[in-house]
Amino acid sequence: MTQLVSKVQYKNFEVGEFVDIGERSFEETIALINSFPWKAERENIQISLTNPSITIEGKHNDFLKLSVYYQQKFILHYFDGNQTLLKKSFTRLQDAFPFIQTFFGQAPFDPAGFRKENTWLQSNLKHFVTQDFRYFLTPKSIRKYLWSKCWMSLPIFMGVFYMWVKTWSHPIDIGIWVYIFIMFFFVGGGVHLIFFFTYLKYAKGKILVMSRANDVFYYGEIDNPVKYDKKDLLECTIKIVNGSRNPYNAFAVVKLELKDGTIILIPNILVDHLEMVHKLNAHKVVYDYGLPFI
Repeated sequence: MTQLVSKVQYKNFEVGEFVDIGERSFEETIALINSFPWKAERENIQISLTNPSITIEGKHNDFLKLSVYYQQKFILHYFDGNQTLLKKSFTRLQDAFPFIQTFFGQAPFDPAGFRKENTWLQSNLKHFVTQDFRYFLTPKSIRKYLWSKCWMSLPIFMGVFYMWVKTWSHPIDIGIWVYIFIMFFFVGGGVHLIFFFTYLKYAKGKILVMSRANDVFYYGEIDNPVKYDKKDLLECTIKIVNGSRNPYNAFAVVKLELKDGTIILIPNILVDHLEMVHKLNAHKVVYDYGLPFI
């Protein structure tokens, strides 16, 4: 009997978040679909690829996802191994069952009757694969953060270095160099680098495991993170400068205050502060405007 991995997604889940993940037969998968609270999950829903649904993982790097749709309908999304997205809508839930049964067959799934969905330049795979929501520093993430937050620092530093080399044999007034240094430090990225290296030192060796729907999360040293519960959260404070034109608005620190007095600080080199707000959707979030030193 063919068994495929199926998994459940509810309306308050974030992209890539699934529960009840396990191998099931066709009959077991249909039972899972029939027991899903479609009516309740449909309320106040905005249709997207991450919606109340049952997703089935195929044997050919493909996926079949049954979700809620407009006008009380249902929709099957088929995402093939070439990352082409196709869709077919149904008025009745059981009308999708023959296609799901075909997906359980040994041959590659034939999406006859499905229409291609135009999602050019969109990353659709993330809506089908399971994420583990583990956030820790890697060489790649550090480089990406450095470039996105401190991109102005390197060229200005190189410019100052070039000026220093050019004037090596023709010394200029020390006051001019002090002026250049101050301009570089406060306007050209010196403070950016202080934020970067401070955040890097603090977050190095730490890990955050947190998703939107799961109240339990972990934070601390990678080898031994501490278990916490969002129900114990008193307040979430985002420390960030005010104003989109402020040169330091790329940096932020999330402060989590728990009922037992525990304070957790998470710089946005580990996870973006807006993503943290999304994960803490049902909890109070306040903003503390100022330089986000840690």
